[in-house]
Formats: sequence, C-alpha cells, structure tokens
Amino acid sequence: MLEDFNVEGDPIKLAKLTLDINSSGRRTGVFHASSIGGTSGKSLCDKYVMGCGRQLFYSISEGEGISTWEPRNRRILDTGSAIHLQLQTYLLAVAERSEGTEKFQMEVDINPDTNPIADALDISGHTDGIYEIDDGDDKLRAGVEIKTINDNGYKALNSPHKEHLIQATIYQKCLDLPVMIFLYYNKNDSSIAEYLHSYDVRMWQAIERKLNWIRDLAISGQEPDQEVSRSCQFCKYRHLCKPPRTAPKVSAARARGFTRRA
Repeated sequence: MLEDFNVEGDPIKLAKLTLDINSSGRRTGVFHASSIGGTSGKSLCDKYVMGCGRQLFYSISEGEGISTWEPRNRRILDTGSAIHLQLQTYLLAVAERSEGTEKFQMEVDINPDTNPIADALDISGHTDGIYEIDDGDDKLRAGVEIKTINDNGYKALNSPHKEHLIQATIYQKCLDLPVMIFLYYNKNDSSIAEYLHSYDVRMWQAIERKLNWIRDLAISGQEPDQEVSRSCQFCKYRHLCKPPRTAPKVSAARARGFTRRA
C-alpha cells in the first residue's frame, strides 16, 4: 500500500508532531502495554517473552520510578516519533483518497477509564493506528504498529519480534482487532517490511495470567522474584529492585536497534 503511494510522489502535509519532553504525564498505577511486551522476562508458562514480573509489580504499585533516559536516548526516541508520524500521515492520505471506502485513525488509546478489558487488568497504552476497509464486498479492521529499526536488525527480520507480538495482542484484545499490521522501518535507508499477525488467544491467556498474578502480589505486598536480564541497567525501578551487577549491560532489543515507544 505505502510503496504504491510513495511512487506517486505527490506532496502531502505532515500532521503536527508533538514530542513528549516531559514524561511525568505518563499514567501511573497501571501496566503499560509497552512494558508488558518487553524482553526482560517470560510468561508464567515460560513459553512467551514478556515484561519482567518485578518491573510490572513496581509499575502498578510504586508509580513512575526514576528516569534512565540519557540525551542520546531522548533523540533516538524523538526520531522514532517523527518516523511514526511520517508513516501515519501517509496512511491518512491513502485513506482520504479512497472516496469513503477506507479510514485510518491514528494513536488509538487503551484507557482503563473507558475500556472494560483494560479496566479489568489495569492496562494502559495506545496502538499506532487502526485501518478499516469497507467497499461493500470486503471488510477489514486491522491495527497498525510501526517499529523503527537499524540496518542490522532490519536485515535479520523474517517475522515480527516476539515482544512486539505480545504488545500487539494486548491491543487486539482490548480494541477487538482480528489482524495487526506491523511496519518495520529501516532508519538507515527508509526500507519498510510489512507483516500481518492474526489474534492469538493462547498468547492473550498467557498475558492475562501473568498480569493477574502480579496484581494479586501487589495487593499482598509480596514482590515477585527477580528476572535478571540485559535490560536491568536501563530499568527505572533498579533502585528498588537492586539487580546483581553481573547483569549484561545491553538489552537484546537495543542490540537489534529497536526504538521503544509507549
């Protein structure tokens, strides 16, 4: 879709970019979808990559934590936000040219105040967009997730990464999206890889089990065991968790060149 659109070369006006310089507005006392879909832990069944249980425990019980962002990381995050906006604007333009058969809604929130599934599990987050097609014969309602990645990571791609599937499954369940479209953007040469993912009920059940387990521990005030990983040195709760110094220094996701976006 986007390849055909970009061939035309017609000028479009980008939507306004807002950079979240002050992260203190991030909601506290909830599980953030981007943290659930992390590489620092596993599901209770040990089958799926998932966010660290202790990090999730602190997220729901201790608040915002201490920021670990360095100036370079801030610029990396803002570059990812700008690329997200670029692709979202392309999708808006494609939908607008469809004469009413297609629609794209960007930045769709998952809010415990308005979404019953998010409320039941204390989940907060947003998907990059929802694309809908209804031409009378065919109907499609799909979520859109955009991931920025460096050249080395892009060349290694052959499917969506496991942590991104966890994050997407949360959006699919909460927003009733049977399909998720992943767009991986190569920051080195602007190539785009596209993948489709159908909703996986077993993956959702694994997410639900871990979150309910963490919520029960938070009520009793009992911390889960540490899940020590390469992400520990970047965790905003490391001052509470005190992970061992022997934890590797660079996360697997960072090594592959991903830019995390809440």
